[in-house]
Amino acid sequence: MGIVQNHLDESFLEWLTRVAPIRIGFINESIVGNPEGLGPHSYPEKRRSELGKRLDTFTHVLAVDERDAEDISAGTGSVDVVPYDSP
Repeated sequence: MGIVQNHLDESFLEWLTRVAPIRIGFINESIVGNPEGLGPHSYPEKRRSELGKRLDTFTHVLAVDERDAEDISAGTGSVDVVPYDSP
């Protein structure tokens, strides 16, 4: 399930944690973006914010960007984040 790209409300995420012991999320595009163009209301910053709200819902996360996998893994100990190659 796309963590940032999908519109997931709190009630769905709560339900998901109750019914699925293993929950795999995907980050299909870079969260890092272009660091020079980041501002408090930039698109990458909004994606990071959404990711932060939803990350604990998932037990495993696959990230298309290796930098995202490293950054997210460093910031959380409860979620397994690994890079993957998208076809």
